[in-house]
Amino acid sequence: RIEKSLLEDGRGHRDAVMELSRELCLLRDTDEMVSRVARTLASRHGVASCAIYLEKGKGRYVLHGARPHGGHWPEELETGNPVAGWALSLRAPAVREEAEHAAAPLSLAAQGCVEMERHESDVVVPLVAREQFVGLMLLGPRRDARIFSRHDLELLDALAGQLAVACPLYTSDAADAAVGVV
Repeated sequence: RIEKSLLEDGRGHRDAVMELSRELCLLRDTDEMVSRVARTLASRHGVASCAIYLEKGKGRYVLHGARPHGGHWPEELETGNPVAGWALSLRAPAVREEAEHAAAPLSLAAQGCVEMERHESDVVVPLVAREQFVGLMLLGPRRDARIFSRHDLELLDALAGQLAVACPLYTSDAADAAVGVV
């Protein structure tokens, strides 16, 4: 029974990644693309909320996609924001509850966890393309109250990698930089 459940979960995760990959290939507008990713994560992955911030200028992160609309996130995160700072130091998704137990008091991770809790976020996922931090995703709790598994985090990391590569390609300066045009 457990193996069947894991197989079904794996199939569901693969289907979600395939669906998002198809959408990323078809879209040419960053806001629409990010909004669809947030909507798909909320519906297919069962998260109650999702916010995606993309870098706009050095150290400024602007909210580009959120589910539900409006939500409880600020429109912008500055460099001094502990969640943005913590996400910048990560190279993989982090679960707030796990990080709270491991973080030293007053550390950037501990401060990031406090800020995430304030905004009802359970997971932070850095968006990194070609070793460059381009933004972050914040995910709220799962609607079915299950914890985020290692498999869930791997899926989110793969999706974040695709999104991180796709987003900068929609601005000409970033597209030129990505292909080496000076």
